[in-house]
Amino acid sequence: MSFPVLEHGCWCTQVVCLGDSLTRGNLSADWVGDLRLRLSAARGATVVNAGTNMHCAHNARLCLDRVLDCRPSHVVVLIGTNDLKAEQSSFESVVYRLLNSLPEKPSLATFELELLELRERLLANGVQVALASPPVLGEDITSPANRRAAEYAAVVRRVAAGGRGGCLYLPLFERTLLALPTMPAGAAYDGLRFLTWLWATCLRRPGDSMEQMQEDRQLTVTVDLVHLGPTGGAMLAEMAHAFVTAPPCPACRRQY
Repeated sequence: MSFPVLEHGCWCTQVVCLGDSLTRGNLSADWVGDLRLRLSAARGATVVNAGTNMHCAHNARLCLDRVLDCRPSHVVVLIGTNDLKAEQSSFESVVYRLLNSLPEKPSLATFELELLELRERLLANGVQVALASPPVLGEDITSPANRRAAEYAAVVRRVAAGGRGGCLYLPLFERTLLALPTMPAGAAYDGLRFLTWLWATCLRRPGDSMEQMQEDRQLTVTVDLVHLGPTGGAMLAEMAHAFVTAPPCPACRRQY
């Protein structure tokens, strides 16, 4: 993967969105593209999509050299869904460890350590950072998967709060949770159903919309129990846009 490099001395807003398939946007609503459109009126604003399918927090941290080569003014990080899935399933744990060359099984503890190191590296380079919590996993608000997802969100919130004012928390988990139905409950995360729907998404015809797939599957904020649908993607794009267009943090001003 290669990212564009910002010329030395350029004053432009350079935003890098770092994450997994929820950020890449080929299996999920393209919130990065939405953010790019929202910023299109801003002279000199550039948005780089640094999402990579299947990545865990460890992989995102290893991408930081290439992210910093872009000389970003802002970085939005959405990572952790695959760490959560790997922790919930022995099979998925093996898959993610093999495909991503992970040194150990992902867990809440390793996720926090990776996120802390990622935050510190970005802040040390004068970047304004926004950390988004992973969204709901499945659409049953009472499921074990979403109880654990709430703990991942709490970690992201805590790590962001420790960023000395240069790091903002984007409550994607909370926003997506509030959008879910309560009576009757939505569909809980199920690995086999997810893979079936994911495969169908990959094979969709050019005219098939995510809105229609959501409606057919009776889903609200996800398109397949994992990836963001249009509503969830718009939530994150809105929060990221507010972050990028807010007055800059004095502690994060870069000297070129």
